[in-house]
Amino acid sequence: MAKQAQSERVPLSTARPAAPAIQQRAPVHLARRLLQILLNHVSQAVPSGMARNEFGVLADISRAPGIDQKSLAARMAFDTTTVGQLIDNLEKKGWVRRTVSPNDRRVNIVDVTKMGQEILSEYRPKVDKAQQDALACLSREEIKKLISLMARVIEANPAHDRPGGGRRAPKAAIR
Repeated sequence: MAKQAQSERVPLSTARPAAPAIQQRAPVHLARRLLQILLNHVSQAVPSGMARNEFGVLADISRAPGIDQKSLAARMAFDTTTVGQLIDNLEKKGWVRRTVSPNDRRVNIVDVTKMGQEILSEYRPKVDKAQQDALACLSREEIKKLISLMARVIEANPAHDRPGGGRRAPKAAIR
């Protein structure tokens, strides 16, 4: 009997449990849950073993060839340590190359390698589709509106759009 029950199980990826009722309508809770949904969709689309933010960092480097690590961190609203660790991982995989800036030896310049470009070419369409799947319950206009509203909130709150926001005080406030 147990063998028969095992063979009738639906694979986890196709199982669709009923979504829990949304009790909490606070933006912070909804934003966290939306992030969780998007990350879960995207994590199924990227190569096995790729860390959560590695694809985004790789894609961002490809959009800004020759960017330095500090500028990349600011652009992505990550702290420099996290970006350094992500670049370390990508460099070990052969997907990015880090070189010392010819203008300032303290600055590391990052570029996507040929292998990294191949990864992006193969997986970017899959990541795009994963995001579309996550938002499939919305029309194209609703998706545009959602993105526009999220961008507007981010742009209206530059003092709070920083690494560690909410966990530690801004550097200017530390004495």
